[in-house]
Amino acid sequence: MGEKRVIISFGLDTVTLKLLDKLIEKQEYATRSEAIRDALYNLFAEVFDGLISNEEALHIVVCYISDWNKANAIIGTLKHQHKDLILQSFHYHKADRVCIEIILLSGENYPILEFISKLRGTRSIKYIRHIRIPLIPEMQEKSEFNFFNTKSQNA
Repeated sequence: MGEKRVIISFGLDTVTLKLLDKLIEKQEYATRSEAIRDALYNLFAEVFDGLISNEEALHIVVCYISDWNKANAIIGTLKHQHKDLILQSFHYHKADRVCIEIILLSGENYPILEFISKLRGTRSIKYIRHIRIPLIPEMQEKSEFNFFNTKSQNA
């Protein structure tokens, strides 16, 4: 017999609940719990993947923001605190007070995962997708890939 399960409860808004139910139907999950467990396992794999090593990597973070007015100060502060990791940031207005933020980061995994964790804790960010691309040392040495380097060329 497997490990005993602990029952937890949490709230979802009606739109998220409807999306969860559509996911269950589309992916043929037996229960909501099964779908949520699978989503958590995927999140753990994404977050903890970088914890295996602190190797340098390129990270792309896409945020769907439901209320830019509320998220603006938090995201701005985080971007300033981690400016040494951020290569580029793009902001797109999808609708009134609804935005997409795309952030390109480069550096060691631990500080970047800390940055992403703080973004995930921002209430008005409704969706975050994080892509981690390990950098091959040979790529960093070639001149056409110098933009991956966060360290100053003059140092």
